[in-house]
Amino acid sequence: MDLKILAAVFTTLAAVFIVMNAGGLVPDFFSQENPEPETGVTAEIKVLTDNATVQTNGNMTIQGLTQYLSEDVDIQSENDIEFKNFEGNLRIGNGSKVSGSAEGFTSNGVQVARNFRLETDLNTSEVDIMGVERVAMDFRRANVDLEATNSSSGIQETNTSVSIESFSGNITANPDEKTLKLKGNISLVEAGQTTFGN
Repeated sequence: MDLKILAAVFTTLAAVFIVMNAGGLVPDFFSQENPEPETGVTAEIKVLTDNATVQTNGNMTIQGLTQYLSEDVDIQSENDIEFKNFEGNLRIGNGSKVSGSAEGFTSNGVQVARNFRLETDLNTSEVDIMGVERVAMDFRRANVDLEATNSSSGIQETNTSVSIESFSGNITANPDEKTLKLKGNISLVEAGQTTFGN
C-alpha cells in the first residue's frame, strides 16, 4: 500500500476516535462497577428489619466453622476455615447464612486453590470478610454510626434508610445482633436525608 494512503487511513481513524471519544460514544468499560471509594471511615450499622442481605466479596472467615462438607469439597480443620475470594451473599437476621462461591480455602495453615460452591447457615457470633472491593449496601431501616478516619465529620442516624454507594475494606458481621462493622473507604453514604462522602 502506498505510504501516503496508509498515512491518510491512520489519520482518518485517529480523527474518528477523537470525535467518538469527545461525543461519549467510546464505551466506558468501568461503568458497570461501583465507583472507587476514597474517603476513609469506620462505621457500625445495626439492621432493624428481620432480614438483610449484603452482596460481598473477599476472604471470609466464619468464627467456629472448622469443617465444611459439600459435593465439591470436604474440609476438616483444627482452626477456623478461611474461604479465599468469596463472592456472594451474606444474610443476617433470622436464618443467617452465606451463599456464593469461593476460589479456595486455608485449612490448618495450608492453602488450597479450588473453585467450589459455598452455602452454609451461620450459627456464630462473628463473620470476618477481608479485602472487600467496591460493594454497595442498602438497608430499609437501620441505625448507623459512621466516622471519617481523618476528620471529626460523619453520620449518626437511627431508624432510617441507609445506602452505601461503594465500600472497600474489611467487614465484621455479627449475625445474631444484626450488626456490621466497616473499616475502609466509601464513596457516598445516604442515611435518610443526610449524605456523606462525594
